[in-house]
Amino acid sequence: MNRWVRGGIGAVVVLGAAVGAVWILGARLPVDHVATVGAHIEAPPQDVWRAITDLERLPEWRSGVVSVEMGHTPDGRPTWTETDGTGETVAYEVVSLRFPDHAKVRMGDDTAPFGGTWTWALSSEGAGCFVTITEEGYVRPAPLRAIAKYAIGHDATMRVALIDLGRRFGQDVVVTP
Repeated sequence: MNRWVRGGIGAVVVLGAAVGAVWILGARLPVDHVATVGAHIEAPPQDVWRAITDLERLPEWRSGVVSVEMGHTPDGRPTWTETDGTGETVAYEVVSLRFPDHAKVRMGDDTAPFGGTWTWALSSEGAGCFVTITEEGYVRPAPLRAIAKYAIGHDATMRVALIDLGRRFGQDVVVTP
């Protein structure tokens, strides 16, 4: 057997072991998780509220969101589908809104490998407000659970959302865990 064949077999074995390890690690993690992040936004709470609840304008400030298609649930709650730069879509629905300090949204596709809710909470803080996002989520496939927990972080998308929200108001924000 020449060295190229031995090297190829070795590479396949190492790759297989790595995939197996990620799968086993993920299988040991819970499907459900809770993560919370927050940031101070130097803008009145009602302005921040309008930014996060004006769903049709999300592409103006949320990085990665190229377009939004609006809809409604049978009971009249707003729904929307976000499309990113690769053409991938994710459906959402509003669970509850309480002006000017609470918004809860849910990923609307129960067949997705991951999902859950985001609860946005705003509290007055000086001339601005402190915005907290809490994700109560799930990740079904074991390998994705390991990647979400150890490589990406359950809070990664929420961190980006708060950074984007700060930029919407002309600020660089510090996101706290």
